[in-house]
Amino acid sequence: TSLNVKEEDTFDGGEVAVIQDADKFIISANADQYEISNIEKGMTTRITVSALNGSVMEGTLSYAAPTPDTKESQGEQTIEYPIESEITDPVAGLRLGMTAKLEIISEEKYDVLAVPDECIQIGENGEYYVEAVDETGAISQITVNYGMKSDYYSEIEGAGITEGMQIVMPEQQIEPDMGAMMLF
Repeated sequence: TSLNVKEEDTFDGGEVAVIQDADKFIISANADQYEISNIEKGMTTRITVSALNGSVMEGTLSYAAPTPDTKESQGEQTIEYPIESEITDPVAGLRLGMTAKLEIISEEKYDVLAVPDECIQIGENGEYYVEAVDETGAISQITVNYGMKSDYYSEIEGAGITEGMQIVMPEQQIEPDMGAMMLF
């Protein structure tokens, strides 16, 4: 993919040529010091390539560095651990050098109800609850239990929780069709 010398050049060291394997695609990324302890080789990954209309491909984490790369920018130090994922199902049109978004799947659940974390509140008795809006516009508290949690959403379950309910986002005024979230 690259030839750095021409015929009759004098070789003075360095890289003469680069040969890349276009049959095997590797995504390189960095994990910060707060994430790396939860990342290990063999985890399932999901790769999204915007240049290919948001095509999503599956992969497997093939490398997680044991030591960090430390960088300094504007007087601040960042500690990042290099990681790599091999794409297991490349899509047509994928090319070397394209940028991609890499997600590492640590846990997955399907057919569950989830709400933004901010919707879950703690009552005086220490129980978790959400506020739901019924057909008449009345708000009621429904006790819930946490399930799996992501960066922004939490799985909830509880008596009376159903798909499609409007759940109140705390500290916002409720107006028709505003300030409520749908369970998905």
